[in-house]
Amino acid sequence: MDNPVDRLNRYIANTGAGVDAAGRPAYSGGGPAGMYASPAEQNFMMAEHGRLKAAAAAEDPQGHLIRELLDQLKMKNLPGNVDIPVYPIAPAGDVSIDNRGN
Repeated sequence: MDNPVDRLNRYIANTGAGVDAAGRPAYSGGGPAGMYASPAEQNFMMAEHGRLKAAAAAEDPQGHLIRELLDQLKMKNLPGNVDIPVYPIAPAGDVSIDNRGN
């Protein structure tokens, strides 16, 4: 069976599509064609990857959401990424902020 999701999975496996340590798209598989590709070849691979992801998302929306969540988790776990705390919004009403350093 050859559906869009299978084509996307095969493309990822054959090209080694992923991200490098800086979070940039990287294609390491396929021998030297992926590892030592020129910028034009890298752009072609990214465009082809995007087309395959769009076709797979149209075929299986739930699977696409799961894949996106896993990609976000992978990006979160890259070196240098930190969790930024989210502070609650100040309560409504009479609130004044003094930043004069007193």
